[in-house]
Amino acid sequence: MSITEYLSRAARERNVKLEMLRFLMVGGGATLLDLGVFRVLQCGFSVSPPVCFVVAFSVSVVCRFLADKFFTFQNIAANYGRQFTLYIGACVVTLFVGLCVFEVLNYLTDLPFLSKIGSVPFVTVAGYVLFRIIVFRN
Repeated sequence: MSITEYLSRAARERNVKLEMLRFLMVGGGATLLDLGVFRVLQCGFSVSPPVCFVVAFSVSVVCRFLADKFFTFQNIAANYGRQFTLYIGACVVTLFVGLCVFEVLNYLTDLPFLSKIGSVPFVTVAGYVLFRIIVFRN
């Protein structure tokens, strides 16, 4: 089954719709944290935009893992180490996706903060798919 088929089928199920809503809520909070750290590093400490991107993303990942595990996917399995390792691996993939989009947008616009915001939808979709299918699968 392709990812597109999975998401289409899953979106029709009520419990999956609620899960996606929780994912967006957690992601929204993590995104605000991510953007805040990015802005503070960029404006307050004059750190280069790519470094700001990676640091801000990393801070949000640490906070997001527990929220996704217990709130989004309501996964009570005790295999924290394995899940956290898979989660970090999935986050590295989403980091790469986001950084690629960020770099393209920043090259085209020379507006780092708006480029960061433009990368968010791509990171969101990649994250949900990887977390649901690989990290917190039932």
